Amino acid sequence: MGPLIGLVVGAYCGIQNPFALGGLSQLTAIIGGAVLGSFAGILVMLLDPKPEQKNTEDQILGF
Repeated sequence: MGPLIGLVVGAYCGIQNPFALGGLSQLTAIIGGAVLGSFAGILVMLLDPKPEQKNTEDQILGF
């Protein structure tokens, strides 16, 4: 889910590009923002700790 959210947020940031007058085309800014956002989402997804796995006894007892 992280890469998808990063892609959407990155593309949105590309649309709101403050450097648009500096020579980047709008399409380049949107695609660049989406790619960088996807990489950031992948990084967050990889660094996120996995939830603890409970065995069936703990689930039955409610621990």
